[in-house]
Amino acid sequence: MDQVERLRAELAEARRQARTDPLTEAWNRRAIIELLYRELERARREGGRVGVLFVDLDRFKRINDSRGHAAGDAVLREAAARMRAAVRPYDPVGRYGGDEFVVIVAGAGAERGAERAAAAIAAGLRRPVATPAGAVPVTASIGVAVAPAGARDPERLIAAADRAMYAAKRAGRLPNGRGGVHTAPPTLLPRVGKEQHMARTGAVTFKGAPLTLAGPELTVGQQAPDFTLRYFDGGLQELRLADLTGKPVLISVVPSLDTPVCATQTRRFDGELADSAGRVNAVTVSCDLPFAQARFCGAEDIANMRTASDYWDRSFGAAWGTLVEELRILARAVYVLDADGAVVHAQVVAEMTDEPDYAAALAALRSLLR
Repeated sequence: MDQVERLRAELAEARRQARTDPLTEAWNRRAIIELLYRELERARREGGRVGVLFVDLDRFKRINDSRGHAAGDAVLREAAARMRAAVRPYDPVGRYGGDEFVVIVAGAGAERGAERAAAAIAAGLRRPVATPAGAVPVTASIGVAVAPAGARDPERLIAAADRAMYAAKRAGRLPNGRGGVHTAPPTLLPRVGKEQHMARTGAVTFKGAPLTLAGPELTVGQQAPDFTLRYFDGGLQELRLADLTGKPVLISVVPSLDTPVCATQTRRFDGELADSAGRVNAVTVSCDLPFAQARFCGAEDIANMRTASDYWDRSFGAAWGTLVEELRILARAVYVLDADGAVVHAQVVAEMTDEPDYAAALAALRSLLR
């Protein structure tokens, strides 16, 4: 092999590593989103359909806690391998984050193909996984969403499949507390066709100018959708909804911590939570870079809530209906969730330069602490 060929091989390997999850050898999050975008564009040109499976390994944290991280890693590797074996060679399998995977099913008959793929994955995951800590039973919940003709937004399609997965998980919870492998048919789930064009024009204003929010409005009584945020703690870390639930949750959403109103909102909630330390999980979410958020917390001595950023792919904004389409930042909002992740208070502030209703949010939060 001459020097040019060696360089080409090294570049190809570097590209492969940049798009592959090193633990499972599945596509990584960025790569699976790119692949889904390409499939949607091809389907739009050719009049085809695209289906997405969102696969969540049930109670995976318990495996790490009870069997150790080596066992957890073995489960993730084997789960990814079984998913690849269950689908067609050209159906991409990606690790979306943590214990969650995304599978793309495209081409003719994508809707039925997605259901068949979900059933095959379900069957493949039923067998216990051999790990250094012994055989580990694995169950999963699978959500299916199929894009309508002309769909172009991969993140909304994934968000729809994510919500379908949570619907399957709630419907399939067994009396012993463990979930089985449950596939929710697309026809029984919120269809991405409705969400693809869901834009709430004039939902908020900025200095009086109307702005558009992408995604559905989150209301009291709903189960909060999942997200993947980034925060800085010696390095970039991921924050998911499951990292916050188990206790009451306060989520304070701001456009940017660089602005006085957003800084005031964060300081106010941090101060109000001083007497609830350890009993509440609280986070401020913005699209500021995680490093800037960390500097803000240090400078302002924020001690009772963390910060996390939606800068990577706006997954929080798209799923929670707070993404301002014109500016690609988050609208000002406050949410309170119970320990199971159900919404008990929701406010999207109508004028983005106004502060939220602190009293209402804190009253909802304290009602959960009684």
